[in-house]
Amino acid sequence: RKIPKKLHIKTIERLRIRLHEALRGEDAQTVFDRFDTNNDGELSAHELRLLIRKSLRIPQSKISDADINKFLKVIDVDANNALTFKELADFAERGLSAFHDVATLGKNFRFLLPPN
Repeated sequence: RKIPKKLHIKTIERLRIRLHEALRGEDAQTVFDRFDTNNDGELSAHELRLLIRKSLRIPQSKISDADINKFLKVIDVDANNALTFKELADFAERGLSAFHDVATLGKNFRFLLPPN
C-alpha cells in the first residue's frame, strides 16, 4: 500500500466535521448515493471530490485535489481506491480512530502535525 505524502491532520479533521454535519442534516445514504454516479456502491476519487466540492462546498483553495486523494488513501480500509458508505460514515462519526489505532497511525501514514 502506497503511503501518502504529508497530509495535515487539521485538514483531515476539518473534513470529518463537515462530513459529519452534512450527513447529520440529511439522510446519509441519500447524500452518498447522490455522488455515487456509477451506482457501484462506492465513491471513487472523482466522486469523492464532487461530494467535497458540491455538497460540503469546500473549494480547491481550502483542500487540493491531491489532498483529497491522500485523504481517500488514509480512510480506504480495503485499499481499493474507493470508499464504501460504511467507510465514509465511520470516518464522519469517529474520525481516524475508526480505522487506525493511535499507536500504528504514525507508522502507517505520514502526517504533518501542527506545532505545539
